[in-house]
Amino acid sequence: MPHEEIDLDKARVFVAVEGEQIIGVLPLRLTWQAEPLVVFPEVKNKMTRRKATLALLRGAEAWIADRILNRTGIHWYFAIIRKRAAKLAAPRVGLWRIYKGAAHFVKYL
Repeated sequence: MPHEEIDLDKARVFVAVEGEQIIGVLPLRLTWQAEPLVVFPEVKNKMTRRKATLALLRGAEAWIADRILNRTGIHWYFAIIRKRAAKLAAPRVGLWRIYKGAAHFVKYL
């Protein structure tokens, strides 16, 4: 069965044991979940809304990517994107769909 390679040194790993034999593992990885991104409804100008959205995204990404300020070791994030227009725009800002047809997107920085 194909599976994703996980660095177990960077995860909290739960182990199933029978007798003295390890029979299963479940690694938990830390991640940043970037949602919801909210521009307040009082902002009516469409271009201002778009600029604010991009500025919020870029600011968060800059911090996540910064290896000095962000010392968590987590340099990627995922987001759930529900609006069709945002899903279509996601690749233009480097967000990629995790699973075909899913609303989950990821970006590695």
